[in-house]
Amino acid sequence: MEEELQEEEKKSLGVKVCSVISSILGASIPIPLGCLKIKTRIRFHWTLALLFPIYWFYLKDIQWTDRLWKIFGVVVLIIISIALHELGHALVFIYGYGMEVTQILLVFLGGATIPKEPVTTKGGEALISLAGPVVNQLSQVSFILFCLT
Repeated sequence: MEEELQEEEKKSLGVKVCSVISSILGASIPIPLGCLKIKTRIRFHWTLALLFPIYWFYLKDIQWTDRLWKIFGVVVLIIISIALHELGHALVFIYGYGMEVTQILLVFLGGATIPKEPVTTKGGEALISLAGPVVNQLSQVSFILFCLT
């Protein structure tokens, strides 16, 4: 009987966590980074919630309370990584071409930086496309250097 109550508590906790996640993922967060002069919004698409069950299944051999914290940490790191990648594109739009970015959309394992108007030059498209991976590489190098010190 006690085990059944614990199982029900686990399920109700899972429902609460999912409801909080879905309310967060439906939100749009303004990011006025004053030093960078970026005045855009980051939108979280509902598909980001798919990361939780994927990692829940992947980490199935770990006790559920430890699993919950590990999954939360991994998902937050993935979302931060995607956001940094998209901010790299946004910085080149804003500082390289003087264009306004209307929003940054974060979706399941990806994202989109949406400018007010399209880039007209092929060189500009290439430079903007390279900016995201460059930010990823810089963040990886800085993380490695941080771990080594």
